[in-house]
Amino acid sequence: MNRFDVATATQGSDAMTDRPCSTSFSILGPLSIERDGRPLDIGGPKQRLLLGLLLLSAGQVVSSDRLIDGLWQATHRDRSPSSLHVSIAKLRRALSDGDRSDDQLIETVRPGYRVAVDESNLDLLRFRTLADRARRDMASGDLDAASQGFHEALALRRGELLADLAEHAQVQEESVHVERAMTGVAVDAYRCDLQLGRHTEAVAGLGRLFDEHPFDERLCGLLMVALYRTGRQADALEVARHLRQHLADELGVEPGPEVTELERRILQHDPNLAAQPSDADTLDERSTLVRSSQSAPTASLRIGDRHVPINRVVTTIGRRRDQAVMVPDLDVSRHHAEIRMSDNGFLLTDVGSVNGTRVDGVRITQHRLRDGEVIEVGSTKMIFEQDPSTGGASSLLSSPARPYRTSP
Repeated sequence: MNRFDVATATQGSDAMTDRPCSTSFSILGPLSIERDGRPLDIGGPKQRLLLGLLLLSAGQVVSSDRLIDGLWQATHRDRSPSSLHVSIAKLRRALSDGDRSDDQLIETVRPGYRVAVDESNLDLLRFRTLADRARRDMASGDLDAASQGFHEALALRRGELLADLAEHAQVQEESVHVERAMTGVAVDAYRCDLQLGRHTEAVAGLGRLFDEHPFDERLCGLLMVALYRTGRQADALEVARHLRQHLADELGVEPGPEVTELERRILQHDPNLAAQPSDADTLDERSTLVRSSQSAPTASLRIGDRHVPINRVVTTIGRRRDQAVMVPDLDVSRHHAEIRMSDNGFLLTDVGSVNGTRVDGVRITQHRLRDGEVIEVGSTKMIFEQDPSTGGASSLLSSPARPYRTSP
């Protein structure tokens, strides 16, 4: 069992202090600390990393050895319990900010330390609480409440887990567990939406999610059902075809029998398919790429003398190898920005990057792109080029999207 699945409640003399806290923390994105609604500066990268490591195991004791490993690695000369004690003392002072009510946020509990927070002031714990409650609603048949709860939980995400600390091994390790949990909640959310008849909304959300998880057959099946129920049989079958091709090219395997059976039922216009949205619920854990709607305009990014087509619902930009546009630049975050495609155009979003995303020299959070604008991530510049000749009516399902790597 990973730490994400461990309950945060403790018993006995080590139970967390039951008292209000005026400081709130967010880690589902870059680390953010607020005190009474205002940002709180706790110091440099080492202090932020120490707090991040404690918050990843909120409600649990983190051993001194694990904290030392995370902060200084095995060969660092400052690797010692006394160095950790000094760092803890500095962090306590920064968090209290002169307020005695918060001076025990970090508790000393053998064999290490624990941060005393709950779902009211840490977004990760709030995510777990909302997801658990939504699953109970789903099990009881209250799909409206379940869908609302799942989507409320997903809305807490601002980017990659501790995006500004994502280079550290322990953060990367935990990020895998959190990402898996997020995907599971999203799958349950869209299952509820399909059963509630919210097929159009499900297509948009599943498309974005499926593009980010290129081997998940559960998502493939749900997207196929959503497309079929919005009258897009050809697109549903095309998603299955791309899944089959992608799995064969990348893994040398075929899709599971559930996808094949769903494909057959769509071809035969099975009347029960529209009435039974749960038919795609048992699909296995793999994934494929998703293309966009048949009415989306075509566009590309010009990077040097190369043109990178934007032929996904979500085109991701970042330093990780799994990004659609990989930028090997230390000033670029692992998952830095994304371009979302819709019938109304292309929306560029900075997803909590450390150094920001700029369009024509201006730092943006979200921006609807126009032809010829220059996107800057780190030291890399990309020119957005939209094809005016398509008139917003070109299908992007005809060819598979491939990752693109910029030159270092």
